[in-house]
Amino acid sequence: MHNPKGAWRMCIGACILQLCIVGLSINSFSVYLPYLLRQCGLSNTESANILLMRNCVAFATLFCVGKVYEKIELRFGISLAFLFSAGGMLLYATAQSYVQLLLGALFAGLGYGLGGMYPVSVLLHRWFRLHEPIALGICTACTGLAVIFGSPLITAISENYGVQTTLLFHGIMLICGAVCCFCIIRNWPEGVEHRRVIKKERKHSFRFTWMHVAALCIGVSGNAAFQFLGMHFSNLGLSSYEVAGVISAVGTALMISKFLYGGAVDHFGTRKTNIVFMFISTAGLILCCICGNNYKLAMLSMICYGLGLAYSTIGLTVYAEDLCSVEDFENRVREYQMCYTLGSLTFSPIVGILADVTGSYVLFYAIAAALGIMALSIIELNYKKKSAV
Repeated sequence: MHNPKGAWRMCIGACILQLCIVGLSINSFSVYLPYLLRQCGLSNTESANILLMRNCVAFATLFCVGKVYEKIELRFGISLAFLFSAGGMLLYATAQSYVQLLLGALFAGLGYGLGGMYPVSVLLHRWFRLHEPIALGICTACTGLAVIFGSPLITAISENYGVQTTLLFHGIMLICGAVCCFCIIRNWPEGVEHRRVIKKERKHSFRFTWMHVAALCIGVSGNAAFQFLGMHFSNLGLSSYEVAGVISAVGTALMISKFLYGGAVDHFGTRKTNIVFMFISTAGLILCCICGNNYKLAMLSMICYGLGLAYSTIGLTVYAEDLCSVEDFENRVREYQMCYTLGSLTFSPIVGILADVTGSYVLFYAIAAALGIMALSIIELNYKKKSAV
């Protein structure tokens, strides 16, 4: 059994998607927040509400993302996701008030909802018969690559030319990304077009499980916790360049993590791989709570956090493939992504409130570590239950 011709070209398209939308527009956006906070005079709660708006829209989009991709298919939908994200960046660049920033977050949320892990998972599932976890690891590693180079680049341009110039450049780059992906991506391998019709005829009923709870917890420990790293370390007293350094470190570790995770799943299985990666990442969150303004300890915490963090992206797709039937795969991926986004969405306003009340983000990171342990326990029990059948 071989992969269809052009499978790795689809992986390149997925890499560009992950690099531009998830890596630069979502994960690296935490670097923008301190600048936007100072520029528009925002409180911690208001800056958190920008992320809340984006996550609310992304979450709402996931309810209909399957139907959208049935109507316009992957190639057009992915290009549309780029254009929405570009619109968000351009609105941020021209914003003079809190309301305008919220409008930019609305467009960014539409881009994230349409261009997140759902289209990547479906695209690679259609095109790969062998080494799908490795392909997922390669393309999602680009989010780490974006953080490694994007965070210091965003900081340097913003410090020298202003955050508006950086955001404008970012928006133009996303438009170029839309053109590239439209040229590279194809919806289906030759000869399997009929699978789309069969899938449409099968009705799907939603059944809430503990895996949905685990995905929600992962949304907090793997998404919300990542988004507020810039604010957390800035609040601890690190300089803007030190903050960019620790964000770059977590991005480097995350990229390595995603390469290692896919190969580890292929060789050792998801269950053993998941325990190791989730444990390391949770240890990083715990260190993050106690590092204070010690730059070296902050770097160590982010290296640990990033090295295990692949479970929060690749993991959700692999869980769906391992624990569900083939016919339910796309629906389960969408549902897990919805719960993942819901976890981030629910905690976004809470983070800002906790920071305003306590004066730091330490309590939130302690909660995120506890939820990471809870998610690990649930996932381990589900794999144990399946192996016993």
